[in-house]
Amino acid sequence: MKTAVMWFILIAIACIILPVTADGAPPIAAFTSNMTSGTVPLAIQFVDASSNSPASWTWTFGDGGSSTVQDPVHMYTTPGTYTITLTATNAAGSNTDTATNYITVTKASPPAASFAANITVGTVPLTVNFTDMSTNSPTVWAWSFGDGGWSTLENPSHTYTTPGTYTVSLTASNYGGSNVATTTNYITVTKASPPIASFTSNVTVGSAPFSVGFSDTSTNSPIQWAWTFGDGGTSSVQNPVHMYTTAGTYTVSLLATNYGGSNSVTQTNYITVSGQSLPVASFIANTTSGPFPLTVNFTDTSTNSPIQWAWTFGDGGTSSVQNPSYTYTTPGTYTVSLTVTNYGGNGTVTQSSYIRALPKFPVAAFVSDVTSGTAPLTVNFTDMSTNSPITWAWTFGDGATSSLQNPIYTYTSPGTYSVALLVTNAGGSDSITKSSYITVSAASVTQAVTLTTPSPAVSPTATATIAATVTASQNTTGYGGGVSFWTFAVLVIVVIFILGVVVTILARKKPQQHRRHRGEDL
Repeated sequence: MKTAVMWFILIAIACIILPVTADGAPPIAAFTSNMTSGTVPLAIQFVDASSNSPASWTWTFGDGGSSTVQDPVHMYTTPGTYTITLTATNAAGSNTDTATNYITVTKASPPAASFAANITVGTVPLTVNFTDMSTNSPTVWAWSFGDGGWSTLENPSHTYTTPGTYTVSLTASNYGGSNVATTTNYITVTKASPPIASFTSNVTVGSAPFSVGFSDTSTNSPIQWAWTFGDGGTSSVQNPVHMYTTAGTYTVSLLATNYGGSNSVTQTNYITVSGQSLPVASFIANTTSGPFPLTVNFTDTSTNSPIQWAWTFGDGGTSSVQNPSYTYTTPGTYTVSLTVTNYGGNGTVTQSSYIRALPKFPVAAFVSDVTSGTAPLTVNFTDMSTNSPITWAWTFGDGATSSLQNPIYTYTSPGTYSVALLVTNAGGSDSITKSSYITVSAASVTQAVTLTTPSPAVSPTATATIAATVTASQNTTGYGGGVSFWTFAVLVIVVIFILGVVVTILARKKPQQHRRHRGEDL
């Protein structure tokens, strides 16, 4: 019984201790920071220093701010003393560390406003660059330039466009407060002297179209320009370029203006423009013939400065480009013309039959219905050439020729013949030769052999006629009237064989005849 009670107690203790041991210890919260005091605005970097591996963090910074980041950065914007707390938590539990009055934030000193300018006196328009010279690190600036202008930049630039004396003020602010610096009658702007208008040009005489570059040489810094060129043209550019397109004499004037006023200058009959000569049209091409599609690059070589071009290429195509590239897609001969125009008029040139777009040269080919047989052999030839030939020249190998596209020819003599075909079109010609293409053999030959031998039983002579039929193929080295060697040899063997048979038969009949004669004698 005591043993059982002891075991029960041990098991209960284990049930209590083991879960705690398995889960580990709760964290011990702790933290540090990079600083603990400073002036507004003050940014503090907090660093978690808790032990026992916390898994989550809850910070409060004493000014209403909080964070769940392990190592937060917090910005204090109001002076004061602040208590910081950190609660660190893991699976075993949580722990809180509180640092009372840990952070002290004091009020920043207000800036002492001050400024300077790169220039304080000048004529309209006067551009002044202001520079903030304030101390105690201002973060906000408010400038007033005395002419109604203002800026919030630290170092602004301002342009005064009206003569006068101007008071400038700067309000500089930071978290500690604001301060104003004012300099009375700081900027003095006087009226500018009016410009003295003048101009020149790069040329004054020429033929239309005549381009003139004008240059403003006015003094006292004009800011506006008004040109009239005498032909109705105008410009507000300081240094304009003007094109005169009509012959004549032209008066040019310039009105120059600045903040001090205006001034004008006129040069009478300043520009003289003579009439332009008529253009003389001409052109060349990089190629004038070739198989289609034919791309031709045309080059304008016209004189007297044409400004417009009108091309016709002879197949309905046109172009207004000075140097066009054009592709002819259909075979043919084409006339090309060019009309050029300038301010004096126009001129035209036409080159008849200038471009020849040729068909592609043919590629010769042919077939026939037969290529061998006995004489006479009739062969149907068929032209298979491509790219549309228009003429045909056949040679059949035996001296005969034809100009038909698909000729029919009969070979009358045995032999082996090469056939050639030459085809031609406007693009060129091509030929093909098929060597030993046609083979013609001799017709069949039948020969009869007559053998005569004595026959005592019938008459003094007995005639045995044996016909041997042999088909011979003639050639130029024949035996026996055109019979080839091998045919002649076979013929001789057959004849010898037949002679042997006849002699054997006759030999067998001769004793019978003798026996028959002896019976008659008895």
